[in-house]
Amino acid sequence: MVLNKKGFSIFKRMFSFLSFRAGDLATFVILALVFLIVLDIVLRRFFNSPLTFSFEIVQISLSVIVFSCIAYTTNIDRHVSIDVFISRFSPGAQKIINHVMDVLCALFFGLLGLMV
Repeated sequence: MVLNKKGFSIFKRMFSFLSFRAGDLATFVILALVFLIVLDIVLRRFFNSPLTFSFEIVQISLSVIVFSCIAYTTNIDRHVSIDVFISRFSPGAQKIINHVMDVLCALFFGLLGLMV
């Protein structure tokens, strides 16, 4: 099925909205992670009683941060790319190659997320 410009625009706006919310989620999780680590250090140093679950929460939080930031940085085009060969192509070919690579990366990270 081929999307018309209106359908593609709706999809693009929806993806943009979701990716910005993912960036907000990553920001909130980083803030919560900082508070959790500070609390764990305070309890460990002053009361000799660290949180028993902090290691697992940190692991889960880091995976949420990474996968949320992937969508956000891709949407604002701030991801790292090496374009030694691609820069020599025409702008149309560069755009197609970038879209194909975005889809391949999304599939790769999706499969990676399923394996974890």
